[in-house]
Amino acid sequence: MKELMLNRQFNEESVNARQEMFSIDKSKSLVSDDVGRFAAKQLGLEDIARRVEDDDYLISIYLLKQQVIHERVFLESMVSVDITHTISADTAVKMDFETRNYATLCALLFAVAQQRNGEDPFDNVAFIHLVPHCDDLNRLVSSNEKKLSQILSEDEFAAFGDDFSAMLQWVSDPARRYTQVPPSGRYPVTDPSVYYDFSDLANNKGLLLPELEKRLALRCQALLGQSLQSELGEALTLERYCSDKRNISTLSRSLKFDETVFASWLDKAISEQFRNTSKALGGVITQSTSEDKRIYHDDVINTMINQDEPIIVTHPTHKATSKLRPFLCTESEVVIAVEMTKFGSIFIPRWCADKDLLTALPDGMYKHYDAVTPETTPYGRNSNLRQIPELAWCELLKVKIRTQDELDNVINLICE
Repeated sequence: MKELMLNRQFNEESVNARQEMFSIDKSKSLVSDDVGRFAAKQLGLEDIARRVEDDDYLISIYLLKQQVIHERVFLESMVSVDITHTISADTAVKMDFETRNYATLCALLFAVAQQRNGEDPFDNVAFIHLVPHCDDLNRLVSSNEKKLSQILSEDEFAAFGDDFSAMLQWVSDPARRYTQVPPSGRYPVTDPSVYYDFSDLANNKGLLLPELEKRLALRCQALLGQSLQSELGEALTLERYCSDKRNISTLSRSLKFDETVFASWLDKAISEQFRNTSKALGGVITQSTSEDKRIYHDDVINTMINQDEPIIVTHPTHKATSKLRPFLCTESEVVIAVEMTKFGSIFIPRWCADKDLLTALPDGMYKHYDAVTPETTPYGRNSNLRQIPELAWCELLKVKIRTQDELDNVINLICE
């Protein structure tokens, strides 16, 4: 079998590390010369299947896997004391990754062959040590040695039971090979056999979000035979659907793409939208206002409590403090709070009256706070909000009110 360059590099680093620490001969390196020959990318399944017909081969693979795990730990521990900078922890990680992959494929093919012959693969001691787990299958379809692509959930893996043929079919599906490179200049967004990698968005000249939604709509139609809107359901928009991180995983499994890559493009698209598009709401577009013309928090409060129609009232149960004054929107039942600073600011939940205020309000008018828990340290927002459950832990906006027109429009926005 042709020896891989990676194999030689791994062994050389191991030998050098041991010489530095123990002054031993190269011949005493613990790692077999076979290390690295067994990466799944280098051998086809038929080649591996022929080898695992020999029970002793499975034992040797198990021993090899243990050697590589041991050697990786050793090399990574040596990096911190390697003043010559000749030891690469990345090489150790890659060798470990590829050897584990090969061992998993060997175990799967051995089990399939045994069951086909009416035998129990668990009668083999080496197989018991190599029997694949959920992480092993996810590792086989991962392109990053340092981070597994969690495509298969533990519940989905458990559904396989002892059906090793189904496991092998799952990992052999070319659509799950992230390393599969499409032909030059063609990104198969509608090809269900290839994982979509979003690479064609790199040269996009327009706004990213519409293009991203267009790609997902095409893929949704091709893979699921339905519109993207049907997949998003009641969330209506891609941004709102993906505000729940669990939905990113759900969408990535349904449409066959890497959720980490998708999340990165989605973040870029949303950030670009905030920077480059106008999110004005009616008359909530103002010229820069000098400080002496801004309205004060008393003006904001007086506007709320002196309405002709009581669409906002002083909150009936949450008491005012020297820092905050809570209010209740009578129609939408949204709780808000006016901050008792010099100029008017209002704390409002991001999701308000079926609207996402991040997209409804213009940039520069608010400060965004991520959701927190009672254990979050530091709390990161006005501590008096802890006494208002509706505002204490959710995603929150602190909306800066500069003019009476802005205040009127914000009230209409959250109370309609």
